[in-house]
Amino acid sequence: MSRRSIYYSFFFLVLFGCLSLLVTYTTFQHLPQQYKTDNEIKKILLISKILIDNFKKENHRLPSEDEYNYLVHSRTDNIHNRFNIADIIYYKKNIPKNVIEEYGPEVANGYVLSIWRGEWNEYYFSSLDEFTLPKSFKQRFNELVLPPIIATIILFISATILWFFKNKIEKKRYI
Repeated sequence: MSRRSIYYSFFFLVLFGCLSLLVTYTTFQHLPQQYKTDNEIKKILLISKILIDNFKKENHRLPSEDEYNYLVHSRTDNIHNRFNIADIIYYKKNIPKNVIEEYGPEVANGYVLSIWRGEWNEYYFSSLDEFTLPKSFKQRFNELVLPPIIATIILFISATILWFFKNKIEKKRYI
């Protein structure tokens, strides 16, 4: 390995490490807002779930998609922060194939609620009684911040090893 290739390798490792560090920092800065958004979405999905559960208790069946839309649009407290209960899509039968492929065939055993959060869809699956939202702030941290931190550490360790390797080569050259 030539001295020049070592310098280039070191330079790019440090550059990628710094970029990874920047990504980690910006992700960490937006983490509280992401968690707040998660909670807003969860509240809206829970309100929608309660509407469906109440309908099911009264009528001993799930509402059709038209009945669901009527329930949602007849609410007077429809506006809730940035997300609106009317933005939730209710799937009773025609659950998108990509949702079934991604989350498993058991999600088709009940209804699915979906809302667009601006970057991706969040879901509630009645058959699993689960949300795709993280259950805690720690889980959101582990998903968003931990991977870039680990990548940054690995890159800086690699750069340090390369730096020592470069120094070792230079010492041999002068001996």
